[in-house]
Amino acid sequence: MLIRIRLNDTHEWVLLELQGRIESKLPEISGLELGKLKILTNPKDPKDVRCWLKIGNQLLEGTLIQLKNPIAVMKKIVLAQPVEGTQGPPGAEIEESTRYEIEGVARYKMHFNTRPLLSTRTGAGAAALPPQPPPPGG
Repeated sequence: MLIRIRLNDTHEWVLLELQGRIESKLPEISGLELGKLKILTNPKDPKDVRCWLKIGNQLLEGTLIQLKNPIAVMKKIVLAQPVEGTQGPPGAEIEESTRYEIEGVARYKMHFNTRPLLSTRTGAGAAALPPQPPPPGG
């Protein structure tokens, strides 16, 4: 089978690896905000990147890892066209063709491999994102 791949204006994607699952009472969660994400780089070691993801009252801590092999994020497009030279009403026979477009490339993943911290309180003592580091030279 011939698979056509078209490289559009690709975007950089990052994979999220979570331990557990995301559940919602809504039937569709596509396009909804998952939570707040904060990424901090260690000034002494630029390869040491820590990530925090706060979903509702849970705080997950993880790291940014470079993938050994990049992963293409693709979208499948099925095209339906009437077959030329056929007898019968127009559109009676339809030929389908499939095409894949590259939406982006993932070179990194955020790996959240620990159990989340649970915050049942608000205000002082609640699980919060880590503080913003001071600006360089300050």
